[in-house]
Amino acid sequence: AGQSEAALLKLLDQACRRHDASAARKALSQWLACRWPEVNAETRPSRLGAELADEITQLNRHVYAPASGAWNGSRLRDLLARLPGSGNRLASEAAENPDGMEPLNRIY
Repeated sequence: AGQSEAALLKLLDQACRRHDASAARKALSQWLACRWPEVNAETRPSRLGAELADEITQLNRHVYAPASGAWNGSRLRDLLARLPGSGNRLASEAAENPDGMEPLNRIY
């Protein structure tokens, strides 16, 4: 059935921490599809606001034109943390799940 939005956001966060542009691009694409399955893939980033959409454009440029040097995922991670609900989840994830395992009965 696929991964949950929270699991995909965690993968995206981890890729950003490692500055792994390819993994971040893949996780971002999956997370956006999970969050807005009814929206066309090309327009999903616009749902996140101009600043984050611009950072996604920069990520895409890096992935598809790798001669641009090393990619730094810190800014994308910071912008994602500002999204309603996402930042709290990213900030508290390590404290709640030090072993990285999702609880069996997460309640929202």
